[in-house]
Amino acid sequence: MGMLDYDLTGPSKELYDRLMASDFDIVSLKKELDAGKYDEDSVNDAVIEYIDDCSSVEDYFRELTGEDPREHRLPDGDKIIPGLDSSHVTEVIRLLLNYGLDPNRIYNKGTEDAICLIDWLRFIDNGYQAADSVALLLEHGGDPNLCDDRYHYFAETDFDVQFNTINSDMLSPQQLDAFIHYWMVLIGYGAKPPVPMTLKDGFDVRELRNHRNYYFGAIHEKDAVDGWDFCIFDHRTHWEIARY
Repeated sequence: MGMLDYDLTGPSKELYDRLMASDFDIVSLKKELDAGKYDEDSVNDAVIEYIDDCSSVEDYFRELTGEDPREHRLPDGDKIIPGLDSSHVTEVIRLLLNYGLDPNRIYNKGTEDAICLIDWLRFIDNGYQAADSVALLLEHGGDPNLCDDRYHYFAETDFDVQFNTINSDMLSPQQLDAFIHYWMVLIGYGAKPPVPMTLKDGFDVRELRNHRNYYFGAIHEKDAVDGWDFCIFDHRTHWEIARY
């Protein structure tokens, strides 16, 4: 189980069970949605609990091998490992945006446990589904700078990207790669980093929406904050296009 642990009941619990099923069937689920079986509250509550409870590639690897995934190069990029709870995250988001899923809903608002779907997707590490799913939310009115009384959600994401890149033993390469691509998509849709990026040769930051064209690296610089600069490179040319 994840950290949210809602006590789902009724239609929301039924929908959650459908999303978590090992034989997930999007066709039959769409028929139920079209028939009005699940209202908007059921959709939103089921989805945030589903995302919170999704099995990650890291957990799967530990369970399967008993080894630490940080010591191995696991599949990354577009490689989605099938059969996990997280294997159909993007399908679920794409479908349920048509049935009342609210990209900007804040759960437990005003408490220390406040979360939102845009932020919580960062924990999905099965392929680039976090990046692709958050892009769908932002295309459907999601706010990349969403905040409430306690949290500015992107500021937390931005800090974690820098911390985990410097402290490379915290995550496996696969998990860090997925996280960074999710971060790039948010930047591409207008998320505002605490420190402005330096863009090279007039690069349009909106191009980061096409996150597969870019990759991220840390370069040691004696004059940089904490001794490191964070750079984004174009996969096609390997030229640096932004520095942070």
